[in-house]
Amino acid sequence: MTCSSTSGGSLGGRQLLRFLTPALLLSMGNIWIVTDLHASSAVTNSTAHQVEEYLWLPSLIPEPLAQPTDATHHFPREPRPRPPLESIVQGWNVSGDASWLLNVAVIGFPKCGTSTLMQHLESHPEVQMFTKERCELSGRQEATLIRDLYRQMPAGDFVRGIKCPLDIDSTTMFLPAYQKYFPKAHFIVGVRHPVLWFESFYNFRVHNGFPMPPANKCIGACSKGVFNACTDRSNFHFFLGNLGKTNTSDPEEIKLIPPRWRRKRTVVDLPQKVFLYELSQLSDTNETREEWFLRDLQNFLHLRQAIPPMIWIRPGKNLTTDLKEQRDARKIDICDTGHNVLRHRLMENSLAASEWIERYFMKAKDVVVSNTNHFHELMERWKADPCVERRANRIGSE
Repeated sequence: MTCSSTSGGSLGGRQLLRFLTPALLLSMGNIWIVTDLHASSAVTNSTAHQVEEYLWLPSLIPEPLAQPTDATHHFPREPRPRPPLESIVQGWNVSGDASWLLNVAVIGFPKCGTSTLMQHLESHPEVQMFTKERCELSGRQEATLIRDLYRQMPAGDFVRGIKCPLDIDSTTMFLPAYQKYFPKAHFIVGVRHPVLWFESFYNFRVHNGFPMPPANKCIGACSKGVFNACTDRSNFHFFLGNLGKTNTSDPEEIKLIPPRWRRKRTVVDLPQKVFLYELSQLSDTNETREEWFLRDLQNFLHLRQAIPPMIWIRPGKNLTTDLKEQRDARKIDICDTGHNVLRHRLMENSLAASEWIERYFMKAKDVVVSNTNHFHELMERWKADPCVERRANRIGSE
């Protein structure tokens, strides 16, 4: 059997690619299966051979992506008729069902592309998302958030979302609040190589005018005066573990948690699904992987329309030229030899976090990652000091 166009007529290899792009061509034994959003056709070996002349098929995505589905089939529908606000919240008390008012939350981590993701999703026609951080659930102010979700977002079957990259750090407060008020909301969490994360977060604080101490004073716990930019916060696996998606009683898993942190664990068994991404996936220059990532995110959010390629947002205050020069002079290069001790601590966290994510978190049933093979590759990069590559690039550019 050959693959024919809608007007009838056999398609050769080059025509087939042109007709199906960006379809996925998948190897299934001796038969090539061609799939896109609308159709599926089998192609004979001879036609597949013609296709292979123009494209190296094994480099393509090795497994099909799920079909996009209607968001209203998976997230709670807005009730018809819309209930009055007074039936949901009165004063500081939540007295009614607010679960339909929030469907997705970008809960972490800071400096992992959360602003880019928030702004990008807000531009999607099926999504309503606040474009400023809303961290009320970490401060037991759920009534305020619910009122604003009700009043400031339009009525209709939208996917409603918020961003608060501090939520995942405040597990004792935010987790019970989500469990109680928004049990069907999905979580999105971004992570980043801990060495690069610390450098970015520290410099972000400096850029915004925080009186940051010397970077080496930020080793260990977040004490007063470091403004949450401390090495302990790069133990991403500790905070992810509190989401209750893995077997936290497993002795082998516990070994990857720093001993001083084990007694601090506040695990809540949450029903929410988690979409985990690595920062580099938001700006992947590989078009195939980029398309795969956006399709998986679309499916996770149950959107009918595709998510367009990311447009990078660089948060931070707009500064005058003189002030920017002053603050840039106070920023750090994490690869300087004066930061070796700091970087060593961050690499310890990086090794433990990457191993835990690969061995436990990625395999959890409620956790979604896009392109697992590539994600494993990204986690492997966490096991190397990024300064080695940075220094090599500098030498190569001289």
